[in-house]
Formats: sequence, structure tokens, C-alpha cells
Amino acid sequence: MFFAIDDHNLTIVGMDENYIKPITTSYRKISPGKTMDIILIANQTLGHYYIAAQKFWSQGVGVTDFDHVNVTAIIEYRGNYTIPLSPSFPSTLPTYKDLTAAIKFSNLFRSLKSKDYPVNVP
Repeated sequence: MFFAIDDHNLTIVGMDENYIKPITTSYRKISPGKTMDIILIANQTLGHYYIAAQKFWSQGVGVTDFDHVNVTAIIEYRGNYTIPLSPSFPSTLPTYKDLTAAIKFSNLFRSLKSKDYPVNVP
């Protein structure tokens, strides 16, 4: 599943109960059964920011008879401003069949292994 928040970056610091080198990206991809620890810095101007998520489907890309944006929500910064008349969805959300975006995201992950944090494999 791809996930993005309009005009926000997400910093991933852990995956499946393991710390990783932090990854800052405009979207993230997650598979069923996986967990991620994500930091969202709420530092945008006052307004409504739409969250969107959609499934990633690398097989049967000819399937087009479903809603490609499956989940939406709003992050609202409180204050005195005019509420937008129409939603602004994240422009960085990859399409449901964007295999390049899926591979690019997966290739970002790195272990914290270093002299300070050795990884001992039995």
C-alpha cells in the first residue's frame, strides 16, 4: 500500500520492531503484516492537508475497475483561515501500479549497523 500526506514528508525510523537509518520521503509503501515507526513533523501553514492511501498491485495491471485512492483522511491545522472548497490530494502518491516507485522506496532501507551498533548474527 502506498501512503502520503499532502505537502508533508514522513521520516521512517523503524520497521518490524527494528531501528533503521532514518528515511525521509514524501510517501511510503508498506505490505500486509508489516509495521513502521514514522515521524510526521507538523510544520506547514494553517490549512487542511489530505492523507491518501491506495493499494499497490504489480500484477494484473490491466485491472482498472476499482477506486485507486482507497483511503482518505484530513490533517487539520487549527487557526483562522479559509477552509478549501475542494481537496488537494498528495501529488507524490504513486499510482497503484508504479513498480518503479515501489522498488525505489524498498531500496532506501539501511541497517543502523556500525562500530557503535554492531549486529551479531548467531
